[in-house]
Order: sequence, then structure tokens, then C-alpha cells
Amino acid sequence: MCSLYEFIFSCRDSKNDPFPKFNSLTTTKALHMMKKIKNELSLESFTVENLLNGKFIFAKIWINNKYTKYKLSSLPGLKKGVSGSTVGGYNIGISKYSKECKRNATLQVLSYITSKESHKKYVLKEYIFSSIPSIYDDEEVCSSVDCEFYKSFQPISRPVNIINEKIIYDNYSSKFRNTIYKYLYGNSSIDEVLQELVDILKFYNVSINSSYVGKITIIILTVVFIFIMSSSMIINFKKYKQYFTLLSYDFWIIFFIGILILFVLCGIEFGEVQIIKCKMKPILLFIGNMFCLFPFIYELLIYFPEEIEISVWLDKHRFITFLIYFFINVIVTISLLLVPLRVEELFIDNGKNFKYCKIDNTMGLTLNTTLYALYIINLLVIVFIIFLEWNIQETFIEIKLIAFTTYTIVLVFIILAVLNFFYISF
Repeated sequence: MCSLYEFIFSCRDSKNDPFPKFNSLTTTKALHMMKKIKNELSLESFTVENLLNGKFIFAKIWINNKYTKYKLSSLPGLKKGVSGSTVGGYNIGISKYSKECKRNATLQVLSYITSKESHKKYVLKEYIFSSIPSIYDDEEVCSSVDCEFYKSFQPISRPVNIINEKIIYDNYSSKFRNTIYKYLYGNSSIDEVLQELVDILKFYNVSINSSYVGKITIIILTVVFIFIMSSSMIINFKKYKQYFTLLSYDFWIIFFIGILILFVLCGIEFGEVQIIKCKMKPILLFIGNMFCLFPFIYELLIYFPEEIEISVWLDKHRFITFLIYFFINVIVTISLLLVPLRVEELFIDNGKNFKYCKIDNTMGLTLNTTLYALYIINLLVIVFIIFLEWNIQETFIEIKLIAFTTYTIVLVFIILAVLNFFYISF
């Protein structure tokens, strides 16, 4: 890992340039040169024994005072004055469970170990390479060690900053090395290898600008939205009003508001997964579906074949019914905002990493399951009433259309429920 990282770093255009991106021309040049050296100059069987016996022309090693009889120099780069050297160190910590007196004593020791005076002492004895740059401006130090040599270093650390609960450094290092080895020792092309390096840590999402899937999806959504909104004008034509007697004009407005909310839900699926989106998705899904279903449930109950008490009450209290329904939606929305969510990272070996929304605890899962159950109950109520009102002549055509739509929704719901339990990677 160290050798690969510092070799790529040494191929920059300027010593002030940062570590190059993996899919850059700089990294491409670095891997080309690496393979050339491997094929033409490198000795595969080189061992520590060769190093100790002096049986080599040049070798890359860690700085060590055991090799004082050899001439040391910084690693060469593709361009003059550009180099790269891996730096390492030690991690020191103090236990939070230690006594305060011991902490204070430990801090004094650490202050001494990391002080400039201490570093100078051990640099003069050639025990260490100091990470304090000003040490190599000291005249006394420079009289004993080659300050210009040490100042010529252009350090690069191993990518330990990527470590978290999902990324273990050893695993990343192994993937990184094995991926490059596919080019150095295998038959993979350099473009394939560079893309694999990027994919190790990159998270993908559906984007309108950078993904053909995103472009196709947005075109389909736009066409469907225009079609639905255009078809809403049909209810105003006298020629077709006889086919739309089930819902009143205000209920059609509620229905189309629900459709609009669901299209907004589709829109927020594009781009990076964020907590705010995770919070909004179940809210928009619930409200959108409820607004779409409420007018049909209400009117189907009104047209119930037999006169029942609830049908009579609903027919006489239309506005109150809607207010009650709206108030229930408000309560559910507030409860959804309280569900603890987080953005989960999913790493796919030899695939595309992605992020998704995950509910954090049992309460959240219970509430989420309850909401799906409520939605299923609404669908089942519609299906049951459709069965009872199947032959009513007054709403014959509308009942058939609602039935077809409901069965389609049930099918889509089943598919989504199945996909929720399985990760599908392409």
C-alpha cells in the first residue's frame, strides 16, 4: 500500500499538487510507469538478505540507521523536483478511566517526547526522522545530518482517514492493492482498474445529469405527469361527464393533489441520499396515497348497495369527514417526523456502492409497519366495496376502472415489499 501510494504521489505535475484522483491522467501515467519498471527493471526475488549483503544497485527502503553505509536519496518522480515518501507514526492515547494524577503525569511525559528539544536530541543521534520541519533548519543538527536530504521529502500518509465503522483499513488496503495488481500482473486494462479503484469508496445515486437511468426515468415521469394532468380536463367535457359521476369536482381536486404529491416523491429520489429526504419520503408516500384513496373510499361508501348508518352519516357530514381525515394525516405526519432514521452505507464487492435510508429502532419499525398496514386496509376496503357494488349501473364503468387501478396498486405494492427485503445489484 505504501509503495503504491507514494509512487502515484511522485508522479504529480508539481510538488505543490495534492494526491491525484484515481481516474486522473496522473494516476494513469503512474501505473504505466510502474508496469514498465516491473517488466524491465524490477527484481521479483529481491529479499532482505540482498539488502543486508549489498547485492543491489538501488532499493527502496524505510529510513533506518542500520543502512548508514549506503547513499540515501528521496524517491525519483516523473518530473524533476517531484517526489513522494510515505510517512508513518505512532498513536498515543490516555485511558479515560485512569486517575487524574496519572493523566497529568502522562501529559508531562508526552509533552517531553513531542517537544522540539527531545526531537533534536534523537535526530542528532540518528534515531528518528522528525516531523518538526524547523528541526532541519537548526545549524547544530545540520552539522551532523544531511538537512537538505530530509527537507527534500514530500510526505504522503496512508489513507487512514477513511476508517470508520464500515471501512476497515486492512480491507481497503487489500482491495486497493489487489485491484492494481490486476493491471500489473494480470490482463485487466488500466481503465478498468482505475474505475475499480474509484468504485471502492464511491457511492452512486440516480442523477438526472450523470446517469442514463436518471434521464430515462425523468422523461417517463414527465410524459406520465403531462398525460395525467391533461386527462384531468376530460371531467369538464359534457360529452364524458356521464362516465365520471362517482366523484364530485372537489374530490377530483383532492385526488390530483395526491397524484402531484406522489410525483414530488419521485423527484426527491434523484440525487444524494440525505436525512431530510429520508424523513420526507414516508410522509409524502403516506399523504399522497391517502389523498388519492380518500375520495374513492368516501364515495364508494356513499353508494353502498344497502343503506347503512355510516353511509348516511358520511353523506350528511361531507366536510367534517374530510377534516377528520385531514387531522389523522397531520398526526401521522408528526409521528413520522419522530421516527429515528439514518443514512446507511452499503458496500458492494465488485459493484456500485450506494446509500439508503434505514430506521434505527423497534419503535420506528413498528410505526412504519403500522402505516403500511393502514394503507393495505384502505386498499382492502376498496376491493371489498367494489365487490359489493360491481353491478350498480349508475357507476358501472367507474367501478371497473377503480378495480383495475386498485389491483395494479396491490401488485406494485407487493413488488415493492419484496424488493425491500432483497438488495438487487446490476
